[in-house]
Amino acid sequence: MGIHIIKKEEQKEVARVLVSYWKSRGMKKHTQKWALEYLQKGHKKEIVKDEFFVYNEDKEMKGVVSGVTFHGNVAEIRDEVAIPRANRELFKRIIIELVRKLKQRKVRKVYTLALKQTKKAYKELGFKQEGLLRDHFKRGEDVEIWSKLL
Repeated sequence: MGIHIIKKEEQKEVARVLVSYWKSRGMKKHTQKWALEYLQKGHKKEIVKDEFFVYNEDKEMKGVVSGVTFHGNVAEIRDEVAIPRANRELFKRIIIELVRKLKQRKVRKVYTLALKQTKKAYKELGFKQEGLLRDHFKRGEDVEIWSKLL
């Protein structure tokens, strides 16, 4: 009894189990080949794009943001910073631009781990709160999961 890292000789059987599980959830695109690559490469196999963006206004950098798009057309907004940081309207313009770009790329859902100071902006942009992660990045810093279907 116990848990261990998958051995090479176990990969085909584990891939078969995963494909069966995914198909039972309606995820028909997953094949045995995809599952084997997934087991060998790890979760980075699920990342379709991992990009950093600069937001400019009047040829001046006003913010940065990153978007990580995963298999399944779901994207996470990360590293969102407006310059100056306290400018909520600027912050919202940055998020609007990123969401527009993600929607053009056929992303169906976007989510973020919002800090206390950004959650009001996400709510104003139509995001819905989905959960709370306590002490997530550091002790005493909770983040809320906010998402929006595109």
